[in-house]
Amino acid sequence: MSLTRQGIGMGGAAAALLALAPGCATVMHGTKQAVAINTVPAGAFVDVDGQRLQTPCAPRLARSKDHTLVVSMPGYRTEKCHVARMPTRAILGNIWAGGLIGMGVDAATGANNKLVPECFELVLVAEPAKPEELTAITVSASDVPGR
Repeated sequence: MSLTRQGIGMGGAAAALLALAPGCATVMHGTKQAVAINTVPAGAFVDVDGQRLQTPCAPRLARSKDHTLVVSMPGYRTEKCHVARMPTRAILGNIWAGGLIGMGVDAATGANNKLVPECFELVLVAEPAKPEELTAITVSASDVPGR
């Protein structure tokens, strides 16, 4: 039996489905996004949102806010990387099909955002040795061959 014969009509069925559906972006790509982090050398620690990971890694971060990644490794300079949320065109799908409910859901969950950049390739910079870590070597002329 078709929807038209049941007395609902296609327009009424579509409106009912859209009213019950979550936002377009929530359905299309979710509320979290993986951000790939690679370092040279590998094995650096990445601290983000209370998580501690080791490179290479790809933490799934909430699209609803900006993030700061702290990348560290003994003997190397600590780096801070920023991941920003940027609005996507998913809002156009809500204007066309999702209506105010879909726009509200996507705005509340951050699903209408994309995190940028999506990937970090970091070459860590070695820290110079601290003076207290240096070892003094005394060489006399008698230690040099041929003298």
